[in-house]
Amino acid sequence: MDAPVRVISEEEGYRLEETQVPDGTMLELKVPILAEPSIELAHKGLREYGFEQRFTITSMSQMGGTNPIWVYSVPEIEASVELVPLIDFDQVQQKGFTYIDLPLLASWLEETVGDHELADGIRELLSQEEAFGKVLPFVKSLLQERVAAYRQCVADVKAEAVSSS
Repeated sequence: MDAPVRVISEEEGYRLEETQVPDGTMLELKVPILAEPSIELAHKGLREYGFEQRFTITSMSQMGGTNPIWVYSVPEIEASVELVPLIDFDQVQQKGFTYIDLPLLASWLEETVGDHELADGIRELLSQEEAFGKVLPFVKSLLQERVAAYRQCVADVKAEAVSSS
């Protein structure tokens, strides 16, 4: 599912994006524009890591309590980001939600994957908005953009190799 954000404008170094929170107000954040990844970083970003390098997110529900969910790649993390209804407590109680420790995710991206720019981008978003449910659509947008850039970089290198052979 795509992040429910809309790009308002693009400035040097960032995009101004907005999303509507459940109470009807609009929230705007400056989302960093990341440079294209190198082919090495793209491979690391798409790689499935082992058990020792996994990242843990938490599933929380009223009946099931809190349970760890182990994820092994950046695309898997991006796909696991569920947008939390900020006001619909009935839905949260019935369905539960997935919690991701975003500062820890930034550290994991930096230390395990080596994507310092993506890690810094998440930290930049957190410096603008601390509330998990409010910042999450923007983090998802940034992760989606980066995973797409990883895939495009790998596809471009493969296409270049085919055309030169």
